[in-house]
Amino acid sequence: MSLISVSYVVRELSWEDCHLNKKKIYRVEMKYQHADTIWSSARVMAPMGETLAKEISGIKKVAILRHQRKNSIRIDNKKYNVGPVIYTGPEFFDVFTFSFKAGNPIASLADPNSILITDSLAKIYFPGLDPIGKSIILNEDNEFIITGILEDPPVTTQLYCDFIASYSTLSASGEDLNSWTNNSDDLTYLLLDKTANPEIIEAQIGKVFAEHVHADISQCYTFKLKPFKDIYFSTYYSGNKGEIWPGGEYDVLIIVICVGLFILIQAIINFISLSTARAADRMKEVGIRKTFGAARSKLITQFLGESLIITVASSFLGLFFYDIFRKGYRIVTPDPYDLPILYTNPGNIIYIVLLIIFVAILAGYYPALYLSRFKPISVLQDRTTKSSRSFMRKFLTVFQFTLAIFFIIQTVGYYVQLNYLTNYELGFDRENIMILRFHDYDTGAEDCTLAKTEILNRNDVLGATRTSHVMGGVFGYMFYYTEPERDKSKRQFTTKLFVDYNFLEFYGIGLIEGRGFSPNRPEDVGHAVLINEKFKEKLGLDNPIGQRLYTDSSAFEIVGVVEDFKGETLDDGYGSHLVIVLHPNQCRVLYIKLKDDNIHQSVAAIGTTWNQLFGDRIFEYTFLTDYIRAQYSELDSVMIFFGVLSLISLIVAGMGIFGLVLYTVERKTKEMAIRKVLGASIIAVSKALTKEFVFLIIISNVIACPFAYLMIKWMMETYPFQATMGFGTYLSGGLLTILITMLTAAFHIIKAARANPVDTLRYQ
Repeated sequence: MSLISVSYVVRELSWEDCHLNKKKIYRVEMKYQHADTIWSSARVMAPMGETLAKEISGIKKVAILRHQRKNSIRIDNKKYNVGPVIYTGPEFFDVFTFSFKAGNPIASLADPNSILITDSLAKIYFPGLDPIGKSIILNEDNEFIITGILEDPPVTTQLYCDFIASYSTLSASGEDLNSWTNNSDDLTYLLLDKTANPEIIEAQIGKVFAEHVHADISQCYTFKLKPFKDIYFSTYYSGNKGEIWPGGEYDVLIIVICVGLFILIQAIINFISLSTARAADRMKEVGIRKTFGAARSKLITQFLGESLIITVASSFLGLFFYDIFRKGYRIVTPDPYDLPILYTNPGNIIYIVLLIIFVAILAGYYPALYLSRFKPISVLQDRTTKSSRSFMRKFLTVFQFTLAIFFIIQTVGYYVQLNYLTNYELGFDRENIMILRFHDYDTGAEDCTLAKTEILNRNDVLGATRTSHVMGGVFGYMFYYTEPERDKSKRQFTTKLFVDYNFLEFYGIGLIEGRGFSPNRPEDVGHAVLINEKFKEKLGLDNPIGQRLYTDSSAFEIVGVVEDFKGETLDDGYGSHLVIVLHPNQCRVLYIKLKDDNIHQSVAAIGTTWNQLFGDRIFEYTFLTDYIRAQYSELDSVMIFFGVLSLISLIVAGMGIFGLVLYTVERKTKEMAIRKVLGASIIAVSKALTKEFVFLIIISNVIACPFAYLMIKWMMETYPFQATMGFGTYLSGGLLTILITMLTAAFHIIKAARANPVDTLRYQ
């Protein structure tokens, strides 16, 4: 188990190690703040990178890139869903470390509509062929020519991708990459000189920005440099829009280290406890050897040697089980990344050897001192004291139980929080709602409309609607003004969602005042908006109906106010100000409400309709409840991981208890026989044997609960919405531990209690 924890930590700390310049790369981030509007982003304006490189000394290279997570490609009229695509220029390879199998890093991305493909995908889509010069269509939009082949990048980088496309394609497609007021979707990374001071460069970024925008705008923005090596562990809860996933958490890393250490300590405790419990069997050996002149140091060396042999044998067995667990890790948890193979790295081998020596010394040192300290005459006359030995065993048992109860409570706490988030009352209907997404930007909205029309003709479909973003995920955003003059200094920020006419009715969202959307009012499209109660409070208007909101190029009229609902993920912070815009032509997410009966048949029928409409496009769907739960997959992974650790902790503790119960039963055989002769029942004898262990579990529960409470409270602080941990959460650890202990000890206790006292006393 210690190896599992170590491998997890090694994997997490190895993120971005594949990039040789890791420690000299910084990402430019920005923060917008005006009045009570605060908004931050990991992405900045498109022209900023090149401008900074020209005007600020100390910047060696700049990499500007656009990262798209989910994509599709078409090859010879066959469509495939693929992973991330990065749009960037040749300078990308000066900043980050990517290896080429074929092609030139400088020339491969020089021209628009050039694209690089990874080696593994090249073998899949062009088996036995040279893919260079072949064409693919990306996202049903642009045709690209393959100009190079990349070695498969390590999965332990946020810049992992299947394709790298030329950045110049974006401008060739008509995008404005020279605007200083358009926040764009671009990530900007700076490779600094060895002598450059990041703090000085960070202070100069704001000055450069101020030279290219109006003064009222520049005072609303601040910029900072984030070290590339720190990005992975600061992605979660950074508050930034546009982060690249996945991300890691130092908190989880610390917990995993502690868990692995605690379970290792449990195993050591088992060894010490059982060694001292069986000390009586070796006391005469020690006494006789001392009588014949054996020095205490020799005895200590012998016992430590025995401990080392046992530890080495256990380590080989542990490596075997670790390899089995590693192969099944992704089956057990939702974590999409494998654990590393530890014994192929020389540094890890050194660690394992040092760990073996450390454990052997730690586990064998106390028993060696304990067994070697007895005087020969005391041992041979059976005058050794047992009180200290009994106290040590009880202390170690309590310590084991405390750890086991702590882990159980933590696992239950994670489960309660996950269940709370995924079943939180979001304020809209989410049962039996199927989601279809249309990613193609050119035809996505039209295809979504076509699919809605055809699917609504089915009898097993109760309704359908469309939005621009998936409910329960993350919405878009926009800047707005409350006055037609559009004073840049008064620009505000809000969340927005494009919807269909029947959005409110489909999701059962209540309308508080004003009116909703209607097909009888075609003039509402692109102009009429609904706002939620939070946004109404922000505007400070008693009657917002008829009021207007302005953007740089449009004006919207508020026609209604709706109830607050939790449309975005709860960890993004519910309470955001929301504008709901009627704009079906901007909707590429289709929701289908199915009847409760025979949902599988309905899905299959919709799949047939999909194939009839879109031919060879892949039919991909999910259900809204599953999508919402997937937003908390990281917590899900932690919960399962903690569950596995808790189970292992209980198994280790159970093994120790099994040995101690066996020893206790053997030690009290005569006592139990006398009790039975005096009339004690089997139940009474069993209670006499188990009460000591139950008492120790109660003490352990009293110790573990406060620490578990503090740990859960610390964990909860990262979530804006927190579940209430009732008394049962903390009681569960103790009850489950008692149950497992009783099951572990039941066989020996019942066997001893049912033994014939005549046979026992005759033997004694």
